[in-house]
Amino acid sequence: MIQPIPYEEARSMIGITEVQVPTLGNRSSFAIWIENGLIMMRNSRGSIGKIDKVHWEAVMQRISAVPENEREMTSRYVLGTYPYNWNQPPNKIFSPAVPAIVRYLQAMR
Repeated sequence: MIQPIPYEEARSMIGITEVQVPTLGNRSSFAIWIENGLIMMRNSRGSIGKIDKVHWEAVMQRISAVPENEREMTSRYVLGTYPYNWNQPPNKIFSPAVPAIVRYLQAMR
């Protein structure tokens, strides 16, 4: 079960070498690494984005707001018209990756 973790803890667990993280749906993966103190990621389409502390904390708040049995559902972290969608994601492309990173890091503990 996904539980929020602090940005600094996540950053300390990720190295400068790229590692592959499965998406929440386990259909593909994306790469994460640390660069200039930020969590960087490259999605399956090759887009690179950064996840700073503000972005991370916004997603941690969203994780806390979502019922525990729905925390691994991608639809809870994307923009959409359904009531369960997140109407204010900090980044509509990279926000769904953050809970997948959390799940990956928690499995590493």
